[in-house]
Amino acid sequence: MFIIPREELEEIQKVNRKRRRIIWISVATVVVIILVLFILAEFTDVIGGPVEGYSSITPEGEWTMFRRDLHHTGNLDNTEPGQEPKIAWTYETGGSVQSSPAVVDGIVYFGSRDSYIYALDAETGEEIWKYKTGSWVDASPIVYNGVVYCGSNDGHMYAYDARTGEVIWEYDAVYPIRGAAAIAGDLLYFGAEDFNIHALELETGKLKWKVATDNIVQSSPLVLNGIVVIGSTDKFLYGIQADSGKKRLAFKMGAMVNASGVADGDIVYITAGNGIIYAIDPKGRNWPGENILKPYWDALYIRGAAPAPPNRSGYLWHVELALNAEAVSSPAFDGEITYVGAGPAVYAVDMEERRIIWSQTAGDNVTSSPAIGPTAIYFGSYDGNFYAVDRATGEKIWEIETGDRVSSSPALAYGKAYFGSFDGKLYVVE
Repeated sequence: MFIIPREELEEIQKVNRKRRRIIWISVATVVVIILVLFILAEFTDVIGGPVEGYSSITPEGEWTMFRRDLHHTGNLDNTEPGQEPKIAWTYETGGSVQSSPAVVDGIVYFGSRDSYIYALDAETGEEIWKYKTGSWVDASPIVYNGVVYCGSNDGHMYAYDARTGEVIWEYDAVYPIRGAAAIAGDLLYFGAEDFNIHALELETGKLKWKVATDNIVQSSPLVLNGIVVIGSTDKFLYGIQADSGKKRLAFKMGAMVNASGVADGDIVYITAGNGIIYAIDPKGRNWPGENILKPYWDALYIRGAAPAPPNRSGYLWHVELALNAEAVSSPAFDGEITYVGAGPAVYAVDMEERRIIWSQTAGDNVTSSPAIGPTAIYFGSYDGNFYAVDRATGEKIWEIETGDRVSSSPALAYGKAYFGSFDGKLYVVE
């Protein structure tokens, strides 16, 4: 039997202990590195942050999508109807027109609850093409590089040739799509009533990613510096990284969010169903467990048992318009003033001074989103009228009566306003 001398045994044990220490230090170092990389990737923009300037371009003088452009300004400051307006023409469909038109290259595109998507000559109203989907069309089209993209209540997002109406591709989200889409880079973004936000490849319609919410999504997204900003009826506003689908921000609005936001530099303004307009930093990120833990922190602070909690991630400030008023109208923004409907009124809010400048009341709720022209703003109301209101004073300039409610948001182009009515017609006012 071979016996290792005590001195050699102690030396072997010493070497083994040293090896184990090296192994444990190496493992701990790797774990720390992985943890640091995870924290940097998940909670900062050091690794894999949003792509600055990730956006598409709106052609000059065109109203190519819901709220006109990628930032949803609703602002076209070079054309509008005259001071003594008249109806240039109407086009009657077989169902109510709640879709908001897009006007591009002399063609107006819109949907109807008769299940068709229409393309008409913007000057004469002559039908160029129409396509019947499997259900009504409340969504608003977006036109980009000769292609029209529009969702339907049949659960499909369609891509059409803008001139011929030929279907290029269709994507099945299964559940209704009622909001407009947005485009940035080579992706198309939209929400659906399957509780998800979808990103599709623009050329093929193939799914790139989708992100789950806790309720249906009727808000239309905007894309700002690589962040998709979109609301849900689960009462949250979401900030999602546009290229990867990584959820960064879930801001609790306190009421359903059916409106869409408008961008002002690095800030997004958006209303919720509680009659409040919020200023949000879309690059804000939730701290771990924020939406679960913060209510308890708030309660402890009220009882004097904890220090003051921080503001919710992404929150900058807010202005109360009409508390608990229905606010599904999306804000329009001219660089200084935001115009938005809440309840039966439209409000002008100075965003620098954070105060209401004026309000103008209609005969019923204003769910139509205002459009901004050189001298006036334009919107419809559930009272069946379409209004022009002076931008500076809020005084009513004129109104035109339709046959039913107006929730369609107007598009401005070629000295005219294009909008739909529940009476089944597209109206064109000049």
